[in-house]
Amino acid sequence: MHLHNSLGIRVCGLLIALWLTGAVASYGQNPPTPDAREVVRNVSNAERQLVNIEVQEFDLITQTRPKNTDKWEPYKIMMSGSAWYNGLRYSKVRIHISQRILPWVQGASPWYEERNREIAFDGQFGRVINGRSGPAGRVADIRTAMLLPRWPTDFDSRLTQLAAGVGFSLGFYEPDPASADTLSKYLTDALAHVNTWTIAWDSLYGDRVLRVEVFNDPVAYTAYWFDVDHGYALRRAERRQHHYPGQQVWDMVELTQISKLVEAAPGIWFPIQASRQELDPKQPGNEILYSYHAAKIIANNPSFDESVFAPPFPPKVRVFDMVHGGSFVTANASATAGEMDKAIADIKTSLQNVGGSAPPIVAESDSDAHRGVAGHVDPTFALIAGALICIAISIVVYRHQLRRK
Repeated sequence: MHLHNSLGIRVCGLLIALWLTGAVASYGQNPPTPDAREVVRNVSNAERQLVNIEVQEFDLITQTRPKNTDKWEPYKIMMSGSAWYNGLRYSKVRIHISQRILPWVQGASPWYEERNREIAFDGQFGRVINGRSGPAGRVADIRTAMLLPRWPTDFDSRLTQLAAGVGFSLGFYEPDPASADTLSKYLTDALAHVNTWTIAWDSLYGDRVLRVEVFNDPVAYTAYWFDVDHGYALRRAERRQHHYPGQQVWDMVELTQISKLVEAAPGIWFPIQASRQELDPKQPGNEILYSYHAAKIIANNPSFDESVFAPPFPPKVRVFDMVHGGSFVTANASATAGEMDKAIADIKTSLQNVGGSAPPIVAESDSDAHRGVAGHVDPTFALIAGALICIAISIVVYRHQLRRK
């Protein structure tokens, strides 16, 4: 009897262990692997979730790896600042560049530096406001700006897109630098021309991701890793190609890695740390590594103020007006106030000389002011005063118009 009980206990224990193992395995299993069309549909839907985005205090630094070496070396190209987008590609955007260093071709030094530069597009007009620039380490005030009838070309720069972080995000990522297609458009076209797709579950940066490989032998290979648990965010992208068709050696063209995401709004995940390794277009054979980081990301803000896309021109800046033609110098706010004060003083003097002395202006009493009732003013005096005020304001405006050239 004791033997039977002992055996029964062991069998029960074994069955419980097997059940627990199966339950755990079942809980940890991945869902069914989607097909290519479902992947493309999910990517397309995810691309449209962003309404507006603010990237605070981004930094982009670079390294270079000379041809036939394994050592990465610091590179001078860099960019820092903040950025605002309305969530649509080639639409409203503003970037404040705190500092940017670029190669200076046939310049006064090998490197060109910019500080406090504003670039914006409000959906109709572009604005570029220069701050300080010149040879790296020796910048000076520029005090110029431009009003453009179009999208500023600065936004087309690959460096700018990566520095602001959008170049790593799903909605703005460009799979082919030669075109402006979205990733979903690129994958849709691939469905019609590439028969070899490999879709499988994978793990990356501690998260479960879906690996999608698009293989078009013997020309090119692309692969994308999507984080299905974080809004289908892009976590990795590879582009490889055969320089010598028929050989099994693939050359890396681009490696994009989004190592850290942040939930910028409920259900909206945006890159806050990422890198891109690619061939250096300026130095054939070399590679360049862009490393991006931001301090804070805010997305889909219901209080987002779109006036940010039209930054005001600072005072005492020459604006080259490409919309209406010519140029003008913006007024100094304090100087304008001084001119208005003087004009008002002239009006008072003129009024005192009309008919000997001007009738007094009756101010509102406290009780009248609370009720919104104005004090009594002589009608004839009001007409004369109004006419003189209009003349004074016209004189001030005319003076500023004389500055336009």
